[in-house]
Parts: sequence; structure tokens; C-alpha cells
Amino acid sequence: MDPKTKFGVTGKIDAAKLLPGAKGYYDALARVGNPLGEARDVYRALTVPEKIAFGNSKTKRWKRIILNGAESSSSLVDLRWKDQSTFRNAAVKKIFETENRGETLELKPGRTSNKAVSAWETIDVAKTTQGRPDLVSSLKYAIGQWAESDAATRNHLMAINSAVSAEMGCGCD
Repeated sequence: MDPKTKFGVTGKIDAAKLLPGAKGYYDALARVGNPLGEARDVYRALTVPEKIAFGNSKTKRWKRIILNGAESSSSLVDLRWKDQSTFRNAAVKKIFETENRGETLELKPGRTSNKAVSAWETIDVAKTTQGRPDLVSSLKYAIGQWAESDAATRNHLMAINSAVSAEMGCGCD
């Protein structure tokens, strides 16, 4: 527990203990899926007799760890996107609609890989720019302006990229 804030989760972590060789929290997060992906590959390569010899309870436990790790990494990506979507959508909408009077930023449901993440909205690029190729660069500009707006936004994007890397490492991409 953090002595100042009294929160149980502080975000302070010894990344090298979490994942030896990690250079920081986001580096550890980005690479944490790799061991699960490697375990999945080893498990898939086992023959039925090898799985039986390994032991039914151990095999089930190993499979559960791999599946739970994969599901957790997918949920983390969804939660990260959902967490920043409200701020991103509002900021990009303001920039885009100011630059393009009369145009509307369209939204669509965001990805939810499982029931742990409730519904959220993301920018619908195809609908927003439909039939208007001139709007593509304007939308890219608005998203770029938002992405570089402040340190908190850049940190969120770094966290999203790390979570996506972990998801890919698990083989969930």
C-alpha cells in the first residue's frame, strides 16, 4: 500500500524483478506476453502421449495459465483503449470539426474481447471520411494533435502500445 495515497496499487514496480532484463515498466509490460506465447507453443507441440505422461492435472493447469494470460492481455488492451477513448474522442472531435466546418466525427463501438470490458466508442475513420479522401489528412492531423497534446496522453499511448505488444506476445493478435 502506498503510504501517501493509501491506494493498494501504486504503479511503482521493480520491472527487473517482474521480468529480468526489462528496462522499465512499459518495457516489462510489452514483453510479459512472450513467456506465455512460448509456453503455448511448447504445449501445442506436445503429442497426446507426452501430455498424458506430463500428467492430466498439470496439463490442465498449464493450459489454464496460458488461456488466462492470453485473455488478461486482451482485456488489458481493451481497458487501455476504453480508458483514454472518452478524452481522445472529445479532443479529436473538437480539432477535426473546427478544421472542417459542417463535418462530423463518426464513432463506432470499440473492441471488447470479453465481458470484462463494458461497451465504449472509438473513432470510425471509414465513416468519417467516406467518399471524402480530402478528410483523411485532416483526421490524421487531428489525431496527431491530440497524441502530442500532453505528457499524460503520450504515457497513455505508450501504455497502449506496451499492452498491444504483450497481447501479440501471447499470440492473441
